[in-house]
This record gives sequence, C-alpha cells and structure tokens, in this order.
Amino acid sequence: VHSSTCNPRRAAGVFCLGKISGKVSIKLVNSTNVGGRLVVYYNNTWGTVCDEGWDIRDAHVVCRMLGFHHAIDAKSTAFFGEGAGPVWLSNLQCSGNESDISECSHSGWGVQNCDHNRDVGVVCTEYPQTQYVRLVDGQHP
Repeated sequence: VHSSTCNPRRAAGVFCLGKISGKVSIKLVNSTNVGGRLVVYYNNTWGTVCDEGWDIRDAHVVCRMLGFHHAIDAKSTAFFGEGAGPVWLSNLQCSGNESDISECSHSGWGVQNCDHNRDVGVVCTEYPQTQYVRLVDGQHP
C-alpha cells in the first residue's frame, strides 16, 4: 500500500502523442510537439502510410485521434523522413469527420505500391482539443 500527500498544487499531467483504437494505434515520429511522420501499429508491427490519396481530411482525423482539434497541413513525400517496416496503408480516404482512421476506406492492410519515400506526415494545431480557458471574477459577464 502506498500513501500519498498529493494535492492539486502537486498534480502532474501527461500528454501522449498516440492512440490505441481497438486494432489500430498511431503515433508521430521524427516529430515536433505538433507534427511528424505518421506510423500505424497493426498486426503487432509499426508501419507507415503511403501518400497516395493523402489529403487534409485524412490529416484532420489523425490529429483528432492524437487529441488535437484539427490538422494545419497534410505532409507527403517523406517530409518528416523515411520510415521503416511495412507500408500499412495506401489510398486512405477519410471524409474528415471520422473519429478514427479505422473508419476510413483504404486499399487494404499492406496493399500498396509505395516505398518509404512517400511516407505521410501531419502538422496539427498547436493546442490539444482538451484545453479550455475560462475567465472568472471579471468586471463584465
């Protein structure tokens, strides 16, 4: 049994760039806090996504999965460097309203004709969607 004297002034937080969604987990590598190469964990292996058909609607879904509000840019041609392992997805076709890339159509897992020089990346909004600002004790309602 562990005892703690933790109170709100000693609270800590964690911000993770990754999401597990049933059979798919994603993260950004070669990344800044808000952008990087997209990698997908599928069938116990990390792999990349081909830029064939990749656009801002797909990037919006990825950014929301990572906890951001939306995407600023959908990067292609290995903008954040070339990955390794399988290229898991190609022709990802999201409407932009999905909550998870597993809801988007694609060519099939591992069905592609891409090399890693076409790995995709994203740049997301700087602030996570879970941050809220509330002003209190002001002079005006």
